[in-house]
Amino acid sequence: MVPGALKHEVARDPRRVHWMELFFDLVFVAFVGQLARGIHGDPGWTQFGTFILLFFPAWWAWVNIVSVVNLLPGLSSRALGVAMLAAMAAASVMAAAAPGAFGERAWAFSLANAAIRVVLLVLWLYQHRENSSETPWRIWIYNGGTAVLWLISAVLPLRIAVVLWAAAIVVEVGMVVVGARLWPDRSIGGINIEHASERLGLFVISDSWCWPSSAGRSSSTAPGPSPRGSSASRRGPISPGSFRPRCSCRFCWFWG
Repeated sequence: MVPGALKHEVARDPRRVHWMELFFDLVFVAFVGQLARGIHGDPGWTQFGTFILLFFPAWWAWVNIVSVVNLLPGLSSRALGVAMLAAMAAASVMAAAAPGAFGERAWAFSLANAAIRVVLLVLWLYQHRENSSETPWRIWIYNGGTAVLWLISAVLPLRIAVVLWAAAIVVEVGMVVVGARLWPDRSIGGINIEHASERLGLFVISDSWCWPSSAGRSSSTAPGPSPRGSSASRRGPISPGSFRPRCSCRFCWFWG
């Protein structure tokens, strides 16, 4: 890769959230909406445990993407767009696989998590090259090693795959905790506060505006009978496309 290729012709303000980041957030909201169907009504500890196990790796990936994009002010709009499209594709597969992640779609959930960690691997390696000359072995383990765990789990029986999912999560969180203790001087200190606050605020807005559209559809899973012929009795499972288009339009209008 030619040095500086990813930051050629920078056409974005690093203090502002790029619109491709916003669309990635909308896909992530769709994923959360799919998972939330499992804890609708009167969930037990099993349902909460399932939600956490499926939600945490995706949420952790989202936090990493927000962080690394924030730390790459020189990233061009084109490079950012490519990265966000790849991340959106992975998040979309996760959303589609979520209802059957502990069944016939476990392989798709695993592959999607592996893919999004490959995207992170590329971005973190680029960020490291811009700021350090040391060997990025921690990044290779943090994203590369966990991507391999997710990839392998896609071809293994579910009971073994779940163990690898948990191992990947432990590795990622553990490396952050241990790294903060061993190398406190290398903690993230170049965070752009303007970008970070705007990104978090817009994510909360997108979540609050899009969520009612999905929550309404999940009413069919609530305990108790539904009147025959009612619209609630005819509602089917949520898909990423069931989120009303107006939420993205209102969101982009607000941001723009």
